[in-house]
This record gives sequence, C-alpha cells and structure tokens, in this order.
Amino acid sequence: MDWGDDAFLAIDFETAANFRESACAVGVALYSAGQLIESRATLINPQLDSSEWNPFNTRIHGISHGDVADAPSFEQVWNDLQARYDGVPLVAHNAAFDMGVIRGSLAQINFPLEEPVRYTCSVSLARATWPDMPSVSLPIISERLGIELNHHEAESDARACGGIVVAAVEQLGVEHLDQALSQLGRGWGEISPDLSLSHRARD
Repeated sequence: MDWGDDAFLAIDFETAANFRESACAVGVALYSAGQLIESRATLINPQLDSSEWNPFNTRIHGISHGDVADAPSFEQVWNDLQARYDGVPLVAHNAAFDMGVIRGSLAQINFPLEEPVRYTCSVSLARATWPDMPSVSLPIISERLGIELNHHEAESDARACGGIVVAAVEQLGVEHLDQALSQLGRGWGEISPDLSLSHRARD
C-alpha cells in the first residue's frame, strides 16, 4: 500500500531480558501528512525459558512469559510489518536501541533484509529542535508537548514518538520529516541488507 512520500512509522520495542534479541512486544504508529493514520501493538514470543526473563523488565512493561506463549515469533511479526509498511522509514525514541533489536533479532535467525531500512531518532531530532529543553526523555518531552503517554506500553510509546516528530516538523516550519532533517543538517540512518549500519544519522 502506498502511504505517501512523507509517511513514517514510529516504532517501539519492549524486551524480556537485558539483551536486544529478546523482544516481547512491538508498537507501531503510522503518520502521514502530520496525521496519525493507524497504530497497533503486537506481543512477540522471544522463545526464552521463563528463567531467562528479567523480572525487572516485566515490572517495567508488565509483560510476562505466560503472556507471550501463543504470540508470533519475531520473524513472523517482522514479515508482517514489512508487508504492510514496505518502504516506510522508521522513527524511534532512542533509535540505537530499537534498531539494535531489529538487527540483533534478524541476525539471530540469519534473516537478511531484502532492501535497506531507513531510520532516524526522535531523541536527536528533539534535542536539535528544542535545544533549551532540559530533557528529551519520552515522559518529559511528551508532558511538555501535551502528548498522551502510558510509558512502556509499546503502542503508546510509538504514538508519542510520532507525535514528537510531528511537533518538531511544525516547530521548524517545514512540511515533512525529510525537510526537517535537511534543515538540521541531518540525514537518514540505514540498516543495510547485511544488517550493518550505514549513513548513520548524525546525533
């Protein structure tokens, strides 16, 4: 489906353990022309024993081993995202983490990408747009911008991330994210088909 040249997909992963190949949920929010088009969340089965789950992570996001027993694998979820949002660039709040989840999880199953995946970071975008803001953590900047947030609920985090991008684009007086990045002297990062990073967006 053609979502438009200015579309982007805000994405947020939650993990079961202290390594990135343990995604247990993903939230996505599609934005186009400055508007939220759709959002959703999906549980992911990281295929770990219950003993491998970190109780601290579960306390943070509320997802337990039993919750994901019948959930799809990362590969199934990724295939679904790629089929639905093919070619739409990604945005994440602290993209290094979320892109690390993608790279690590795909590498773990020897699943190379067919096409590069473009991405940028809403943390870097927010710092450059509001340099006087004391913190651009997701809860603080969401509160400052009046964006609703239920932190560590994947869909809510993704929606908030996208809302920050829309607010930054408006603040900079441009029409879409490409123009905002260009105005700030930044570019898209890219996950290459071999899962390496190239053309990293400057922080």
